[in-house]
Amino acid sequence: MRDRRISVLGGSVCIVAIAAVVSFPGVCLLAQQASKSGPGAGVPQSTQTMLTQLQTVLAIAEATGDAMREAAALIGIGEQYLVTGDSQTAMENFTRALPIVRRLGLKPGEAMVLLDMGGACRETSKELQALEYDNEALALFRELGNREGESNALNNLGIVYYDLGENQKSLEFYSQALAMYEKRGDKASQSMALNNMGRLYHDMGQDDKSEELLNRAIPLLRETGAVQVEGRAEKNLGNVYRDQGDMKKALDAY
Repeated sequence: MRDRRISVLGGSVCIVAIAAVVSFPGVCLLAQQASKSGPGAGVPQSTQTMLTQLQTVLAIAEATGDAMREAAALIGIGEQYLVTGDSQTAMENFTRALPIVRRLGLKPGEAMVLLDMGGACRETSKELQALEYDNEALALFRELGNREGESNALNNLGIVYYDLGENQKSLEFYSQALAMYEKRGDKASQSMALNNMGRLYHDMGQDDKSEELLNRAIPLLRETGAVQVEGRAEKNLGNVYRDQGDMKKALDAY
């Protein structure tokens, strides 16, 4: 079974931003909790409680015509479903949120929702649709000068091209994302990009390069506490050693 490359959710940042604008502590708190359930954090035990609270916020927002709170709740609900693997329901909520943030003229929110929609499409193997959403998000992030969002969109495009089997294009996008993560000092995202690239180089038969990148990724993953991703990176490294014929190193890595 193929290792799942690490993508980056955009909406958790979006919910926090929208919630801050409308000064609604309930949504803001839920958004901050949701952001902790991103790559490597696993599904939180409080997911169902969070969904119930967000559904309540959504119902009140719809009843009062509060579009900003409605968008914030829809994005939060969508991300919770996405991390639990229900990509279809996630997409339904993101699709409802997108026209609202567009109508309100919230371009940062629009870009981040598009990034989440790309993620939902990838999870359902709709790679061509994912490319459309991720490219739209990338263009908006660049227009806004949002380097964090731009680097995340580049990383996610690398994942889509990997899934499409276009390794060279995937490598180009991963490399651009990694350079931006390193420039920002974003160790968490940097470590995940290194793992992505390490797996890609292994698939391309360049095991020396793969070994180098994975050995850079693993200490960073430990430092940032991304336990699940660390395990995948160690498995990737073990596969490299196995294919090199070094079973002792492979077993140590596993």
